[in-house]
Amino acid sequence: MVFPRRAWDAGKMRFPKLRRILKVSAFLLTAHLIGFATSLHALMETRTAPGTVAWIVSLNTFPYVAVPAYWVFGRSEFEDYVLMRRERVTSLNQALASDLDSLRPFRTEWEGADEPTLRAVEQLARLPFVSGNSAELLVDGPATYESIFAGIDAAEDYVLVQYYIVRDDGVGRELQRRLIERAQDGVRVHLLMDGVGSADLSSRGDGWRDAHMRIEGPAVLHLQLSFLEDWRWVTSELPAVSWTPHAPAGATAPILILPTGPADRFETGSLMVQQFIHLTKRRIWISSPYFVPDEGVIAALKLAALGGVDVRLMLPERSDSRLATLAAETYMDPLIAAGVRIYRYQPGFMHAKRFLIDDHGAAVSTVNLDNRSFRLNFELTALVADASFAAEVERMFVADFADSREMVRDEFANKPLWFRLSARAANLFAPAL
Repeated sequence: MVFPRRAWDAGKMRFPKLRRILKVSAFLLTAHLIGFATSLHALMETRTAPGTVAWIVSLNTFPYVAVPAYWVFGRSEFEDYVLMRRERVTSLNQALASDLDSLRPFRTEWEGADEPTLRAVEQLARLPFVSGNSAELLVDGPATYESIFAGIDAAEDYVLVQYYIVRDDGVGRELQRRLIERAQDGVRVHLLMDGVGSADLSSRGDGWRDAHMRIEGPAVLHLQLSFLEDWRWVTSELPAVSWTPHAPAGATAPILILPTGPADRFETGSLMVQQFIHLTKRRIWISSPYFVPDEGVIAALKLAALGGVDVRLMLPERSDSRLATLAAETYMDPLIAAGVRIYRYQPGFMHAKRFLIDDHGAAVSTVNLDNRSFRLNFELTALVADASFAAEVERMFVADFADSREMVRDEFANKPLWFRLSARAANLFAPAL
């Protein structure tokens, strides 16, 4: 039988298209089957119910992105990593036990704080409060860089520097110049950077609001211990450093250094924030660039406000993460209804992570009020039980409140339907944000 040439040519054209369709269909089917299988693993292994729901929805809806993300970030155990990290931290603490004994004379307590609650904070930190410190609040970039560079220039033996990323800009090159200069003068320089960090040491544009602090005294040795844990993990080396505490004349501030990370036995970041809230008797003011916390933090904020505590949150009006901003909107109305006052910073991006606890305590932190910061990121917090430092933090808050607008009741409920739907959809991914 002879087929017409036109029909034969048309058939040759159709079959390649059919093959492509079959290949694409096979890929989609395989991706969704893998997504379904991975969602079963998430069902059995994810630590929280909201996290389980978020992973199951994303793994079955967008498996092409969610499956790789889950196997890199989503597993609760980080099996090998967690075990190795814990073993190395334990061995490091054992090796430095005699050195850390030098801090024993400086151990102190937070006067007036509830003892069981305070003990819980120290258990989370695995470190005690130590006295004999001075603490200075550094507001925004110029004051921070000036203090950092002055400290580097004054170093005589060694310098430890740790940042997410140091950019190749004016500030980064100035840091580089000063570190090289100190190294050439015989000072040992140790610089640790996060290879996939999302923050940097670059100059930010106008309106970038931030808070850092300068600590001098015995608490610096606890900061040093945290650095050495990370340095040893990365390099398998332990630099020779001094463990002799130096208390500045007249300095008395008790400080607790609280490092948190994904290998912690508990969800230290979230529990830390909850304990800060429980410590308060009259007021707690908090600022954070992101607000996608877990239910424990939400409940603690509501309970404090319902109990008559002055609870205030300061968040940016505009954020660099649209998804996180949308997800945060769903928490606003219930918190305001419970008595929490929420302020949205207007001049620019509020990046400062601060806690003001009554009139006698304050903390400066790297911890964002979100689940990634609570459970995945390496963070560090300095809690200062000192009225004069708390007054510095209060003055910064008051100035920022003047540059903010206070949200009103039912603000989210009165948004357009499309906005509320978008926010609810974004909130499904809250455990991964």
